[in-house]
Amino acid sequence: MTEFSSPNNQELYPLKPIHPWLEHPNHYTPALDRQERELWYDGPNYTADAVIMTRDADPLILLITRRDGSYAVPGGFIDASESTERAAIREAYEETSVNLADTKSSLIFSGVVDDPRATKHAWIETTAFLFSVDKPLPSKAGDDALDTTWCRYSQLPGELYGSHREIIDAAYERHFHLHTLKFPETAVVEKAYGGHMLYHRFFVKHSSSSPQYFVKSHDKVLFSDQSRANHSIQYLEKEALVYEYLRSSSYLFIPTISQSHAPHTITMDAYHPDENWYWRAPKNAAYHNYVEDILSAFYQLETIVPPTNFHENIEPTHILLATEGWGAIHDTTDTVYTSLFAYHHEIPSADTLYSDLTNLRDYALHHPPQPPSVLAHHDARQANIAWHPSHGARLVDWSWTGLATPKSDSTNFLIDLHKHDHDVSRYLDDHFDPIHALTLIGFWIEHSTWPVGNGDNDVRKQQFLSALSAYELFTKTI
Repeated sequence: MTEFSSPNNQELYPLKPIHPWLEHPNHYTPALDRQERELWYDGPNYTADAVIMTRDADPLILLITRRDGSYAVPGGFIDASESTERAAIREAYEETSVNLADTKSSLIFSGVVDDPRATKHAWIETTAFLFSVDKPLPSKAGDDALDTTWCRYSQLPGELYGSHREIIDAAYERHFHLHTLKFPETAVVEKAYGGHMLYHRFFVKHSSSSPQYFVKSHDKVLFSDQSRANHSIQYLEKEALVYEYLRSSSYLFIPTISQSHAPHTITMDAYHPDENWYWRAPKNAAYHNYVEDILSAFYQLETIVPPTNFHENIEPTHILLATEGWGAIHDTTDTVYTSLFAYHHEIPSADTLYSDLTNLRDYALHHPPQPPSVLAHHDARQANIAWHPSHGARLVDWSWTGLATPKSDSTNFLIDLHKHDHDVSRYLDDHFDPIHALTLIGFWIEHSTWPVGNGDNDVRKQQFLSALSAYELFTKTI
């Protein structure tokens, strides 16, 4: 383990060091401006934390109550010449009386953390370890702790000290890999970002010599609403069925390996950017090859005889696009107008869409799409398409798959490219359906008005921007 000697940092920093987060506006908080000093040294102050977690599906986690009343995992400052792991074990024993000396640890985090004692010139850098135990161990508060308690991961208190929620989340992900998915201890796991649904997503190599895979997995512990948990499982089940059906139909533009296994997990080829796979359109001479390969994949999909439905408990996508689009806007016009007006100052071009909304809705009601007749992906965005200059396109995330009108996927794809400032003009005549674009405008506008549970409105903003992109292309082609 790394050794830290905790010297007087004034000797190391003749000029006062600057908190690393001051260079990253997303991390900066006004609390760093305070003058009161609580940390020992200017510069980094090194600590270690112990996340003690039972091996249950919804594990119990040992928390302490600090003297300021907040909940935290046990931890504290590293003594001179003490390893980070040894410091975490010592602090856990001093604050909870739990002896971890013979318990195997897993490193889960090392770096700068949020801490209310930090200033512009002094901060905490912690190293955190996961200690897995079979059952909750007897504990007794000591040292800086006022009390101890074992708490379920799904029922963690809202206010945890500093960055301790993020540290516990990292520990839980490691726990999920080891005890739910049964990954070997030697597995190299990298968190994967993206996607709107609440799944675990990560890249994994079971050993240094094994191929890398992408894993997407449902976890019931992440849900407080059982209906949303069931919804998550159903869409994952549907995606697995789609892969099976497309493979049996000799469709080539899907991952070579796409296996579904309990507990509700899909494993597939990773198509990692490090191996020259693109998950966004290249901004170079390869751009048109990228677009043409992907358009070809969509049209070959349309030649496959579609099943009637992939999952009996999921509403067909073409019906959702109508009922949760212009059909709903007709009943919630005031809400939609209010939502669109909120983008008035941030996105000047929103004014045109705002003023044309009634005309668009009337046009949609008088020009319904033709009956769906071909198979479509229905979420044809760059983020769901891997492309390689030598191997072509691979489409993933098939949970919205269903019947559609021809050119639905190519229309969606061109809208997404235009949204990200790519020139799609040469493809509009042959690959863009303005009526399907109009359907998408209604769906995205209506969804952009929906409340979000976590307070993060970025998904809703992106839906509005997609509607705006579709509107701009619609007005060019209608």
